Amino acid sequence: MSELTGDSTINDAKAFIAKNAKKGCECPACGQFVKVYYIKLARSMVMALYHIYKTSVEDRGVHDGWVYVPERLPKLARSRSYPKLALWNLLQARTHEKGSKDSGYWKVTDRGAKFLFGGINMPAVAKVFRGDVLGFTGKEISANEAAKVSFDYKDLMGG
Repeated sequence: MSELTGDSTINDAKAFIAKNAKKGCECPACGQFVKVYYIKLARSMVMALYHIYKTSVEDRGVHDGWVYVPERLPKLARSRSYPKLALWNLLQARTHEKGSKDSGYWKVTDRGAKFLFGGINMPAVAKVFRGDVLGFTGKEISANEAAKVSFDYKDLMGG
């Protein structure tokens, strides 16, 4: 468990989490596992962005830029790297009628197209906690530079 005692306050718990979330720890207040993940903008994501963009151009006018990934890009749908592009606001998920974000439809944002075609650079790494971006770190990189970055599990886990 943690080094906190029964006399600890919520601020003590927050301080404990802030100190230990990079390597991962159990929350002293609720017992939930807490970890900050470091997600690199990598080759698989750039390739996914390209394929979704290309497919949206092929389907132009059919779905207003939205691509139903499970049907149009089934191999990509199995990889599940493409949703991470939303962390940088390069890709957007269409909200399902029932409020769920997992409708299967995705769209390249204007920012995503600019990144893809060399108009802007993005931070190399997103710091993510419980699906929310805490911030970014690393130098800004182009899509070409990101396309040379391989997925590394150790980096993801903050090692």
